[in-house]
Amino acid sequence: MTSKADLLTAMYNLGQSMCINLGSADPARLAQSSLVTIQSLNKAFSDVDTQEVTLGCSNCTSMTAPDLVLLGSQLKALYASWTCDTNVVCTSACVTSYQMPYDLLSSAQNSSMMSGVVIMKMFNPETADELAVSDVTNGVVVKIYAKKQTNNTYVCLRWDGSSSWTTAYVATLTDRPVVSGNASYISCNMTKFGYVALFEGPPVIEPSSSITTTISPSTSVMSNSTVKVSATPAVNTTVKATATATVNTTATATVKNTAAVNSTATISATPSQSTAHVNATSVATTTTATTTLAPKNYPRQCKLTFPGNCSLAFDSSTQDKVAKDIKKQIAKAANINQTSMTNFTIKCGSIIASWQQTYDKTATAEQAVTLLQTALTSYSINITVNGNTFSADISSFTAQTIVPPYATVAPTSAPDDDLSGGAIAGIVIGVLIAVIIIALLVYIFFIRKKTRKDPKVEPNGNDLELRGKNNQAYENSP
Repeated sequence: MTSKADLLTAMYNLGQSMCINLGSADPARLAQSSLVTIQSLNKAFSDVDTQEVTLGCSNCTSMTAPDLVLLGSQLKALYASWTCDTNVVCTSACVTSYQMPYDLLSSAQNSSMMSGVVIMKMFNPETADELAVSDVTNGVVVKIYAKKQTNNTYVCLRWDGSSSWTTAYVATLTDRPVVSGNASYISCNMTKFGYVALFEGPPVIEPSSSITTTISPSTSVMSNSTVKVSATPAVNTTVKATATATVNTTATATVKNTAAVNSTATISATPSQSTAHVNATSVATTTTATTTLAPKNYPRQCKLTFPGNCSLAFDSSTQDKVAKDIKKQIAKAANINQTSMTNFTIKCGSIIASWQQTYDKTATAEQAVTLLQTALTSYSINITVNGNTFSADISSFTAQTIVPPYATVAPTSAPDDDLSGGAIAGIVIGVLIAVIIIALLVYIFFIRKKTRKDPKVEPNGNDLELRGKNNQAYENSP
């Protein structure tokens, strides 16, 4: 553990030294090995609330894709113009990132980690002193490259500084990867600088839904006619038809009672010079309609909080009306279609809005969530209700992917390095058999040895007979 601490200290010092004499017009300085990629960039802060900063590179030794960060308006306000030295005004700061492909912080290997570890530090571009940036109330959005895939969700965790990874000071904005270029990313909102990484989270929400259709027509007709009862049920619908005929003489009733999609059930009665009364009833059973969606269009269960006194915005009598208005304002701010925001509700505890983000012809569900995130990070989502303005809490936004049952893939089991009970039993039996065979061979060997000595035959120069007569002398001979 001491060697790890020494490595982290050396990394910090190297990143700090890379900021010395680094101008704002100079390209980023990069140092890389199999254990860490360090980048120092003298970044102008005029656009850090709208433009992401690339951390690392796409072909680095230790990382195959860069991470990204949106530093936000709070840091822009601090360092877009500030006194960085005596009588010196700076418009930038040296942003240094450290990306590690392995967890060098934990005392043991962590198999649930789904990314590398990244940390950022900021240094004075004139003196190279570290800037005291710790708490960022409005948050800094870090997009971390998800180098491992999982059928479960992802969760952002931050190192607590001593012994464990926790959710303190970090929120997971998207729990399923968003593809950008050739890489998949998870967005994490950090309100305090520190080491951050992606870990495997709980399973995704799997909804169950069904559509029930019931058709119950009843028709009564006289003789010499044919009755057709048509039903257009959903997929896999069975139409059952029953017919009852009452005739004075002989009548024939034919019933066809199984129909597929858009099928027609036909009941006909043909009397023989008589009057027939036919009652027909067609009933469609409960059916389930399944629509296959691409992963980018899986619904996202979204939640967003607007801090403030909710009683100033609505009460039980106006809650539904206000919810519609808030939905409209959020959709407008994020430039998405409000019809794609289904099951929209609000509740107290500040103002907490919840909805399912679906897709429409203008944007996929994935794109809609990205538009919401972009609007949040630029602090564009503000709502006005009853003359009161409420601003969205960026760190409160979550978007959990709802994967339909047909897309669920059972996780593959990791190979088991331990021997099973059957394997152990097989080994024991094999060893026992081998011991018995060896003992049998030894026994046979000694029996044959004894039978070779024939007392009735005297030695006559035959080497084989001499062995039987005096085996020890034979064995000691050259």
